[in-house]
Amino acid sequence: MSRYHSAERIVLGGWAGLTLGTRLLPEIRRATSAHALRHAYEQTSIELCQLGPDAVAVGAATLPVEVLLEHGADTRRPARPAMTREGRRWVSTSCGGWSASCPSSRRSGC
Repeated sequence: MSRYHSAERIVLGGWAGLTLGTRLLPEIRRATSAHALRHAYEQTSIELCQLGPDAVAVGAATLPVEVLLEHGADTRRPARPAMTREGRRWVSTSCGGWSASCPSSRRSGC
């Protein structure tokens, strides 16, 4: 299996993507076309985010909601930690909530 993957879609978002994206998107596509492998570029779309300026915050807010839906309102540590798509696990915090923690890091917080 190859370690190298081509992106199917590149989405420009956040404040910079929304502020500069409309004006710079044609140039970004031209520069990407000039420097990317032809086949990979033909399989990839470069777009502006359609979710608005709060997309990152909304995405982050879905993580605790996912845990709530999976484990209910019980704040005790689950028998088996839930794994997120990013390979992180949910750990109990000192304030009684849940926090995503990277397996290679011991840091977690409220």
